[in-house]
Amino acid sequence: MSGAHDDDGAIPADVVSRLTEVAARLAAGHADPQPTSAVAVATTRNKALEVIAWYGPETIHGEPGTVPVYAVVMTGRFESYRGPPRPLSRDRRPPLVGSYLTVVVEAATLEVRDVGINDRGPVEPLSRLGPVTQLSW
Repeated sequence: MSGAHDDDGAIPADVVSRLTEVAARLAAGHADPQPTSAVAVATTRNKALEVIAWYGPETIHGEPGTVPVYAVVMTGRFESYRGPPRPLSRDRRPPLVGSYLTVVVEAATLEVRDVGINDRGPVEPLSRLGPVTQLSW
């Protein structure tokens, strides 16, 4: 995972500040600009999805599943509208709400690849994937 973590597996300090900005922007965009907690770990996309999104071990086949990413888990009160208002209606669908906001961020570009909201935390502790970094703002 070249560039995704230091030799000890930790997220590099210069990346932590930029990753924190990404997490803060996502939290605010999901109705909780000051979540209770936010943590991240360097891993691969498949491992991240397996632990934080309850997916199977080979959800994304081939090279895309081995891409280095940062798995970010935030706790708080999050919501997301599931699309624009319906045609010919001013009604919006009820928002998806949950106490966990999970995010997979590509390590090389810091682009968000996967986002989820639910009331279940990770299936396993993030520490299974490597050293956990606290994000705070």
